[in-house]
Amino acid sequence: DEREAPVPSELPAWACSYCNVHTPSAVVKCVTTGRWFCNYRPPGLPASCIVYHLIKSRNNEVTLHAESPLGEITLECFLTGTKNVFSLGFVPVKEDLVVLL
Repeated sequence: DEREAPVPSELPAWACSYCNVHTPSAVVKCVTTGRWFCNYRPPGLPASCIVYHLIKSRNNEVTLHAESPLGEITLECFLTGTKNVFSLGFVPVKEDLVVLL
């Protein structure tokens, strides 16, 4: 007897605009549109929901959810200050709560 997971009657405001994923650590908000998207790639999309939205809308800045591990913060380069997520790199750091982009 297979049962489907219950679907909440009302999704939170931060649910992905494309697929309704609403885990705070998996969603980001487009700074320009204010809409939330996840990093999951659903069947039928050529990229993850957020990447697809950013390319389609020609936007490039995102803010993390307040309940994400890093808190509510707009992603930006620590060296140049650029907020274009397509230009950011990654620097591994030994401290658990620090991520350098």
